[in-house]
Amino acid sequence: MEKLKAIILLSTNFKDEMVSLGFPSQNLKVLYNFHPYLDEKTIDDFSNFKKLQLLFMGSIDNRKGILDLLEALVDINIEYELDVAGNFDSDEIEMKCKQIIDRNKLNVNFIGYVSGHEKDLLLKKAQILILPSYAEGFPMVIPEAMAYGCAILATSIAGIPEIVIEDKNGILFKPGDTKKIREGLEYLYNNKKVLIKYMSNSLAYSDKFNLPSYILNLSSIYENVISK
Repeated sequence: MEKLKAIILLSTNFKDEMVSLGFPSQNLKVLYNFHPYLDEKTIDDFSNFKKLQLLFMGSIDNRKGILDLLEALVDINIEYELDVAGNFDSDEIEMKCKQIIDRNKLNVNFIGYVSGHEKDLLLKKAQILILPSYAEGFPMVIPEAMAYGCAILATSIAGIPEIVIEDKNGILFKPGDTKKIREGLEYLYNNKKVLIKYMSNSLAYSDKFNLPSYILNLSSIYENVISK
């Protein structure tokens, strides 16, 4: 501990955990990961939408809460389209997802794993990113989606509440709370001005997670360590 100069962590949540383990707070530095510099979409184009464009991006498994998201869409009172980008973790989870979708006639598209231009197009298309995870660290898909002006619906776990601010750029809920997911989507569908506000705020907040901010913060940490 005496020779410890600095440990760089991805979130304040991680820092708090390290402090609880006995690490000195002054030696723990938070440095958020950065997203690539991206082309912005014109958020005003979404002000007269007829249906919500929803996006789930990540591994399709129980830990990511995909079944909760699908259950939340059952009997939901809105027009929507959900794109699911990622690979199924198992044949079992694929079967369960498709059973829920077929049984309830949900408007869901499974895209598969995406990267590059295809990923950019999905993020530009989406109004809302939904991340109903049970376990996360600092999920980079959130700042990436924010850089494309997406409102965020996500679970209030790990480092997520540090980047998703309730009633500013998104809605937070407890893992497994399908009712809150459904209510949040219905609220944003029926309150277009609030949705546009969330999208605009996400775009503004995303500057905190771009490469110039990352370099500036990393340089500050180095200078602080060297000065000591």
